Amino acid sequence: MAAEEKSDAPVAVMKDHARFDELMKHAPDNDALRASLTKLWTNPPLEPMRRAFEKCDSEDEARRILFFPEAKDGQAYATIIKHPRDGLPHAARPALGLMFMLHHKSEFHRVFAVAGGLEGLASRLQEEDQHVRAHAVEIFLRVTGDEALKWYVAPSTDDEVKMHRSLLDLGDRMIPDLVANSRDSYPGGEKACLDLLAFWLGWARQMHCETHVLNPSRLLIEALSDWVLRAERRGDPEESGLAKRLFDDFSRCDPCSGTGWVGGTVLCKATDDDVIEMSGGFDLDSKPKSKPKAMPPPPPPRKIEMKPRQAGNQAFAAGDFEKALQHYDAALTEENETAISTLQCNRATCLVKLAAHDVNDDTRNKAWLQRAEAACDAALDADPRNSKARYRLPPTLAAPGGQ
Repeated sequence: MAAEEKSDAPVAVMKDHARFDELMKHAPDNDALRASLTKLWTNPPLEPMRRAFEKCDSEDEARRILFFPEAKDGQAYATIIKHPRDGLPHAARPALGLMFMLHHKSEFHRVFAVAGGLEGLASRLQEEDQHVRAHAVEIFLRVTGDEALKWYVAPSTDDEVKMHRSLLDLGDRMIPDLVANSRDSYPGGEKACLDLLAFWLGWARQMHCETHVLNPSRLLIEALSDWVLRAERRGDPEESGLAKRLFDDFSRCDPCSGTGWVGGTVLCKATDDDVIEMSGGFDLDSKPKSKPKAMPPPPPPRKIEMKPRQAGNQAFAAGDFEKALQHYDAALTEENETAISTLQCNRATCLVKLAAHDVNDDTRNKAWLQRAEAACDAALDADPRNSKARYRLPPTLAAPGGQ
């Protein structure tokens, strides 16, 4: 039996290599991204992965987990992303990047959430590397938005209780980090973090407040009020509209006492009252009812055209900084004046990323950084209060190749 397993191993490895070759045929037409994926396949971070997840005992196993995981490997991803940052090389960055790009199946999400993966994502909501932060936020939104996980159904199984308890306990830990993103985040991150905050507040109130009343702290109400003002200055009507709805909704509630950000939550499990019982029984001798007429098929979904700014945010999260820059350039001619400062700041972020990629090409590196400095200046010209632009400007001057 052992001999058969050994003989099967090389076959599985060959299949994985063939699958990687096929994967690369469909990878985005982005030289930097393709080079990064190839490098990761050639030299997987085995030691960092093994420190976090002992079962990863070979480079071939590391490749399989990273690129072609099974549903059960959601546990490996959760463990890797949660692994403490101890100053040694860490495998969270490639794991987050590949989970964002490739691994979207519901069963994988379920195992990931049960194993505490959301805790690992929450720990990276203030990650200094904005690309890593973007992946953490977008994955968090994807997992909590996965309808197959039934977040709005009372938990009854052990795994469901673990998922709900994990997410509920994260409230006081992640709310301040989400609020901090209203002041400084990756391109599009302010709205994404507000979406995540809105989900958590609504979900906790609906599912885990015994009277469906969640008591916000005065600090949270003040933060939502400030978020409205910041979103209006950024010129994003969707963000400012959502922030205003949240403020109007929760400012009517009695504030909680104590040091937490919210009060009134308690883990509520499914009870016998949640079970639907049928009365009257069935008449086995009665004639079967005629089948109802088939309903006409629904109309095709209306195609929603993405605005350049949104397309830029999506490209940034995917790591395609040149395409993101093109979208932001296009958005400059379409957005209102109050949004220009934010767009220029987003352009500066992309340009700094591109400069870092070309750090060994002195000419291209300097050209990117000069454009980044100009974008920061334009952001401050449009809105001198834009603290993000003031924050972005020093790195453009201090970066390799800067003035």
